[in-house]
Amino acid sequence: PAPSAAVTPAGSRRRVEVYVDLKSPYAFLAIEPTYALQEDFDVELVWRPYVLDIAGFLGSAEVGAQDNKVRQGSNERSPGQWRAVKYAYANVRRYAAERQPPLTVYGTRKIWDTSLAGIAMLFAERRGRLRDFQQRLWPSFWRRDLDAEDLGTLAAVLRASGVDTAGFEEFVAGDGRRELMEIQEEATRRGIFGVPSYVFGSVLSAFVQAGCATRTDPAILAAPYLSARNELFAGF
Repeated sequence: PAPSAAVTPAGSRRRVEVYVDLKSPYAFLAIEPTYALQEDFDVELVWRPYVLDIAGFLGSAEVGAQDNKVRQGSNERSPGQWRAVKYAYANVRRYAAERQPPLTVYGTRKIWDTSLAGIAMLFAERRGRLRDFQQRLWPSFWRRDLDAEDLGTLAAVLRASGVDTAGFEEFVAGDGRRELMEIQEEATRRGIFGVPSYVFGSVLSAFVQAGCATRTDPAILAAPYLSARNELFAGF
């Protein structure tokens, strides 16, 4: 039988809040399965951009875009932190390989400040184009084709998503920055420390399991979402 959501009053929808950060490969894996929740259940997704402090617990380093070698003077990770990072990406690639067709996930070149990307998400949401924006933002970033710290680059992605970017720079400097900080503070109060994290009522989902969602419905796998335009989101 088709899945059903919890019984709610007529015309109302239960909200699922979703915390994501562009630089998290687990969040990347979870984007399309999360959107599928709207198709499978009568819920409203509320996206919350969250900025992880990866350097605070896993250190930082920068690698070359082509040779993938650690740049001299940039390595601020201990051997134990490197092992943790490599294990995390091995785990991500294991899940990515289960997609049909498999997803390619490159490691990020550095620990990006994804604040601007988060604010751009909020701007796209206000313009009613968040899903279109995410469809273009995430795959480009994980192909290493997008500079997440460049305002002009993010504005271009917004325009490609059908967003009128008039007022975007002012939003970044004012309301957008304040809203992002409020989301960070609320997440801290809720005990959120990783992404993707899901809040349904008073329930907080474990983020690692949430990031590894899979789908086995043959009808879904036979008609992968956006496969004609972007193989990175094909099948899940």
